[in-house]
Order: sequence, then C-alpha cells, then structure tokens
Amino acid sequence: MSEHETEKPTPIPSAAPAPKGSRWMKRVIPAVVIIAAMLGYQFYNKGQKSAEAREAIQTWVVNAPGYATDTLYYESLLALAHEAAFGKSYDMGSRRRSASLDVNDYVFNVFKTMVERAKEDNRPEVAAELHELWRAYETAPDESAAQ
Repeated sequence: MSEHETEKPTPIPSAAPAPKGSRWMKRVIPAVVIIAAMLGYQFYNKGQKSAEAREAIQTWVVNAPGYATDTLYYESLLALAHEAAFGKSYDMGSRRRSASLDVNDYVFNVFKTMVERAKEDNRPEVAAELHELWRAYETAPDESAAQ
C-alpha cells in the first residue's frame, strides 16, 4: 500500500443471520413453559385434594371422646398420619389417566398410623378410641363415610 491509499472499512452487515440453534430454542421454550404449567397445576390439585382429605378425616377424629381434652395430641397424630397416608394413597395420574385418591387405602393408613403412634407414646386409651372410630368408619354407610 502506498502512503496515499487508505484501507477501505469493512462493511457492517445489515442483518446477520440468526444462529442455527435459535429456531430450535423458539420451539423448545414454549414447550417447556407448557409442561411446567401442567406440572404446577397437578401439584396444585394434589394440594387441594390433600386439604380436602384431611378435612374429611378430621370430621371423624374430632368425635373421639378424648379429643376435647387433648386436642393438641390428636391433631399432632392426625398431621403425622395424614402426610404419610396421603402420599401413599394419592396417584398423580398420567397423560391418559387423571389423578386419584384411593380413599379406603388413605383411611386405613391414617387410622393405622394414629393407633400405632398412640401405642408407641404409651397412650392406650387414645389408641382404643381411635381404633373404635376406625371401626365405626368402616361400618358406616358410604355417604356418611365420604363426608
């Protein structure tokens, strides 16, 4: 190059082509968002069903003769038993099958856990009361048991 010649500036492209991966990302991101929303909805429904199940079983537990005098103990037993029993009895479903709760299995596990825990805590009178409630639930007509 001579002294009088100057370098020509490199032209700036008006629109650079998008990287090849961006088209793929435009398709994947909405799918991920939709899947996350569906999972969130399923977990929301699970929480709702859990609250409903606990409320229903609590209507039985409050009928225990000792509940009024030892409410905190009965509530702690129920809280402990409910979490474990609901986890075992609730099925999240799949694409073709909706979520469901096996009510009989849930009730069985709640009362079984509560009775066992009361025995472990050396509270045989509470265990006996809960066992009687359990038997009453099992022999109740379906419409009253579902409440």
